[in-house]
Amino acid sequence: MRTRRDAATVALLTLGIFLFYVAFLPPRIYSIDGMSMFQVAVSMLTRGTFEVSPSVVAAQGRDGLYYSMCWPLSSVLALAPLSIAMRAAQHFHFDAMRSAEIAVLFFSPAFTALSAGLIAAVSLRMEARISAAITAAVCFAFGTIALVYTRDYFAEPLVTALTLWGISAQLEPSSTGVVAGAISGVGVLAKPPAIVLGPLFSLHAALQRRRTRAIMLPLIGAAAGLGLYFLYNQYRFASPTSFGQPYHLRLRNIPGGVMGLLASPGRGLIWYSPAVLAIAGLGRGRLRNPDVLMILGVAAGYFGIYTMWDGWWGGWCWGPRLLMPAIAVLMTLGALLEGGWMRAMVALSGAGFLVNAPTLVSSYFNIFREQMAAGVDPNSFLWSFSRMPMFEVWRTAHEELAGAPALNARFSHPAPAGSLPMVEGVWWWKLAESGTPPWVGLAISSLLVGASLLLIAAAFGRARAASLSSSRQGCDTASAA
Repeated sequence: MRTRRDAATVALLTLGIFLFYVAFLPPRIYSIDGMSMFQVAVSMLTRGTFEVSPSVVAAQGRDGLYYSMCWPLSSVLALAPLSIAMRAAQHFHFDAMRSAEIAVLFFSPAFTALSAGLIAAVSLRMEARISAAITAAVCFAFGTIALVYTRDYFAEPLVTALTLWGISAQLEPSSTGVVAGAISGVGVLAKPPAIVLGPLFSLHAALQRRRTRAIMLPLIGAAAGLGLYFLYNQYRFASPTSFGQPYHLRLRNIPGGVMGLLASPGRGLIWYSPAVLAIAGLGRGRLRNPDVLMILGVAAGYFGIYTMWDGWWGGWCWGPRLLMPAIAVLMTLGALLEGGWMRAMVALSGAGFLVNAPTLVSSYFNIFREQMAAGVDPNSFLWSFSRMPMFEVWRTAHEELAGAPALNARFSHPAPAGSLPMVEGVWWWKLAESGTPPWVGLAISSLLVGASLLLIAAAFGRARAASLSSSRQGCDTASAA
């Protein structure tokens, strides 16, 4: 951060984005990935083991026990808030598991808001204007799939925040490599594809002709993180290279993975996070900058790994979930755009908000629930334009909102035979179960949104004032010369 004023501006923005996300928290974890990581944390806290039930994303391992196929760092970080939530629940006679689940739901909003702030910080390290840095951060926070994944418990928000933190540390001219090395290690524990960070940080340090320690530490960190993961695998599956996943990396997947992640109706980047397309307007001169090349390399690394993945579509998800870290990294370059390209990024972000906004009040899981109830595999629609989730969600959101007065009754009773239970939309829809009028929750959410917009507006106001002050200083210097 260039000045304390810039740091304060970014902090205001980050807090404002976080409050907006919290206003639309769901009442529970939707995804089986999230439940799997949650169960690992609960198991560690209550039994001192990593075992989970076979009903979540799990694989059979040692002694016939089941272990999560998901990533350990999210579960480890959840231990402290889970412990606090469960102790508080016992004291106030609440449901301990429900309280713990609610505590975990704050992780994704926090990590995603932090990622937005780090986008601004990284942009400032590349000498972007503060107003442009704030704009790029807001475009990411509200105009990409980031908006959607604040409402569940996946690993991607954590990986995204760690990736941006590592890049920010690496761009520090006086960097010793300690922070970049640490993040290269813990990033692997957050999700193994983050292994790309260590080599790229080391290459960047070498190009910048930094000391040997700064060059080697990211590589050492990545190797240490991978080594710890191997030990974790050995404990669970009696093999260091067994991650429990049914999918594998194969070169033959690349053509389908590239097309699917970029343009498929079900997961295509161009449909669900179109703001990234504006990065095409980056000037050629920027491409000779080692900082820009490192950032492009990180994005390409994530993209390249997932194009080779058997399950490039990411299971039941909205848009290219697996590419969330790559999208965030590319948005840091959005602050370097000028003129029409900057306006294009803002316009495309507006389109992205319209595409993703219905998921703020209605889970996209309801689309897949209906398809499964009809005996149809949701993955069969990955290439169907007529059944694109971005269109289907408007119908499910309308149906869910139309039934809002009776939500408590709908969600309290068992689902009809042959169907999956309806997924609730927003946290305050569940207040009726405790005898609290839902309008109380609506009022709280409205206050949070109002406070959020005020903070974001204040950040933009400070950014514009800083830009004007900088322009005046430049004019004064030119006049004096």
